[in-house]
Amino acid sequence: DKMAFKRLTYNPAVVVEYDRVPNTPTNPYAWPVPSTSVPWAENQGCDGNSIGWLNSSSGFNGSVSLNATVSSKAQSSLFGWAHIWDYANLSADVDSGYTAEVPNNGNAVFQVNPNVIKDGHVYGWGMMASDKLVQMSASTPVCRFGVDLTPPTLTVPDANTVLSAAELTDKFPPSGNGQVTKKHVGEQGLVPFTATDPAPGGNASGVACARWSFDPQFSGAGWACGGDYPTNGIPVTPGRWGTNILYLQVMDNARNVSPVASYSFYVPWNPDGPPPVFGDVTGDGAPDILTPDQAGYLRAYNPPGNPNAKSPAVATVATPADAPGGKGWTNIQLTHRGTLTGGNNIDDVIAHAPG
Repeated sequence: DKMAFKRLTYNPAVVVEYDRVPNTPTNPYAWPVPSTSVPWAENQGCDGNSIGWLNSSSGFNGSVSLNATVSSKAQSSLFGWAHIWDYANLSADVDSGYTAEVPNNGNAVFQVNPNVIKDGHVYGWGMMASDKLVQMSASTPVCRFGVDLTPPTLTVPDANTVLSAAELTDKFPPSGNGQVTKKHVGEQGLVPFTATDPAPGGNASGVACARWSFDPQFSGAGWACGGDYPTNGIPVTPGRWGTNILYLQVMDNARNVSPVASYSFYVPWNPDGPPPVFGDVTGDGAPDILTPDQAGYLRAYNPPGNPNAKSPAVATVATPADAPGGKGWTNIQLTHRGTLTGGNNIDDVIAHAPG
């Protein structure tokens, strides 16, 4: 109140409030969090050497925020100022600006225009702190991340592919191409494959990992990455003679995975090893006699005197309800002499109900 009564001390003082340049922001990070598969870790790319990657499953939907903790020795609140550039064109920032005002030691968030973040591009960014009164702080270290939204591709040879004579010494050719490998059951060989990582925008994270298994698909199969990634072929040791089926998949450094590929290949039995067993439906390594009993159950009988046979001498293979029509196996036609599923050592039972 200008007209109100004033009482002044006889010892007045002048107080000057000084400002300070804000501290350099700390804990810079992009969200969603960039990551790599080699090593398997989150990677903000702020060390000056590495690059983290955003992939199609990281929660990235075109929107990226740049974050850092801003602080000041003098102010209770302040702003962040961020800028981001595309290494494909360094002539200008693709986006920049102030964050909202946050409390001292708060997290400043800059939302990048989603129209500028593109697949196959690599970006660098930094953030400074400002109270909009004095000069800005020094910048955070430059952080980098790439965007790889395209999964790698994986192909295996088909029946039209012919391997060279040299390749047949250590590789398994595809089933149906007329070639036979020099490898046998129980010997390690290679399954050929080709993996690439497309780069729609010019940059790809690169194929970094592979996994493979026989049936069941990828049961117990871990990823072989980095120095363990097989470059000359997938090393496998088939335990079954005949047709084997291998399932393969690759992953790029952004953790995108390829579709699953299956590779069918024939492995000859080892002439120096035990001969193959035909007619085994129980898995005991001995041929069986398969026939229905009077109650309509399908049973397997071990031939008497067979040294390979294991107990029990009689095994139930199927119940009457399992038969075609569900009325027992008495009048069902049967055959078993091998398998339709690649690499299986136990015979498949093929049943036919007359009519």
